[in-house]
Amino acid sequence: MVAVVGLAAHPPGAGEASSHLLKQVQTAGRSTSGPLREEENAADFYAYLLATRPTALTTAALGVPVWRIGASTPTGIALVTPSRADQHLSAGDDSATGLLAEWAREWRGHGRPGLDRIRPELHRDGRGWTVRPVLDAAAR
Repeated sequence: MVAVVGLAAHPPGAGEASSHLLKQVQTAGRSTSGPLREEENAADFYAYLLATRPTALTTAALGVPVWRIGASTPTGIALVTPSRADQHLSAGDDSATGLLAEWAREWRGHGRPGLDRIRPELHRDGRGWTVRPVLDAAAR
């Protein structure tokens, strides 16, 4: 099963490109080092991305491990897991890898916040309420 969320910010026609990138990442994806170093906490980075990049984040269910998150552009995709972010799976050009690396630099600049500095927050939308993770003000 393959599912992807987060490609809505891309221009019209991006659906075909994203489908192509997903097929590439499944069949010929590259496992590359980064964006984190081995000693850095992948779960903290994953939580930070969920709290700070909700609309820009790409989420994909690709198999084992099932859920990966990361960055995508119309021409590239780069995904990490909550257990390992010193390696990422990518396809297409390096644009998404660069974006993921930029997010890792921002995470470091904020002091590498993790679950201990993230709290739930209620947001009202047209259909009711949504709970979202947000970074504590002290960690921003």
